[in-house]
Amino acid sequence: MNWTIELVRQWVIKEFNINMSHRGIAYVLHRLNLSYTRPTYVLAKADKEKQEIFKSDFKALKKCLNGLVDTILFEDESMIRDYQAIQRAGL
Repeated sequence: MNWTIELVRQWVIKEFNINMSHRGIAYVLHRLNLSYTRPTYVLAKADKEKQEIFKSDFKALKKCLNGLVDTILFEDESMIRDYQAIQRAGL
């Protein structure tokens, strides 16, 4: 589980019956020198070699299209995921 400020806030309400704002919890965490980061997804099966091949092939493609195309779009619906763990970040 990823602890977000909102989860900490809900825990404080439940455990201590103290209602604090999102900003208030962020301030307390900062004063306690506790930090948090935005959770990110790491592709576990990523193949570095294939990624490098793609980068070089894509670079060559961009050179071939020099000025002919303004925008290149990518679509890959096979990897759509629901990232509910990703929450607000920063203090």
